[in-house]
Amino acid sequence: MRKLRVTIVVIPALFGLFGGNVASAEPLTTFPDGVFEVGTDIAPGVYTATGFADDGVYSIVSRADDGSLFVRQDNPCVASSPDPRITQSIPVTINSNDVRFGSVDCGTWTLQGPSE
Repeated sequence: MRKLRVTIVVIPALFGLFGGNVASAEPLTTFPDGVFEVGTDIAPGVYTATGFADDGVYSIVSRADDGSLFVRQDNPCVASSPDPRITQSIPVTINSNDVRFGSVDCGTWTLQGPSE
């Protein structure tokens, strides 16, 4: 009877195809839409987005003192204006004690300065 040996090789970049983002060596300060771990994937700070759609949204998940997770912010990434031709990204503060940040249709986020 012949034994069959199977070796499984996992390529980290494939994890991005299944809904997760691959952590970089240093936290990013510019990043696209997606879900990111604060401090691991992205750096804390004040960010603005470019290339957003009118219906783009973002969420920030934080950890409460008892260890439970809660949504700290869940907002559109565009400031509303009475003039529909004027849209601008609102500054979003991601704190070092936040857990996750996610966005859809907000475009590219770029660090503008420190959060604290």
